[in-house]
Amino acid sequence: MKWVSALKGFRTVAFGLVVAVAPAAVTYLGGVDWTTLGISPGVAGALGLIVVGLRAITTTAVGQK
Repeated sequence: MKWVSALKGFRTVAFGLVVAVAPAAVTYLGGVDWTTLGISPGVAGALGLIVVGLRAITTTAVGQK
């Protein structure tokens, strides 16, 4: 099952991309003001990119050595 190892971490990367892109997309498409909710779209984008970056440099699952 070599294809399984090729997909390792895909959910984490997908989550990071959603966190990075969703606030900006919803702001643009729906006119939502995230600052009234206490969320900065810029900070959400940076957080999403950090999640993707950390996943790129790690290879083990949570709790594994």
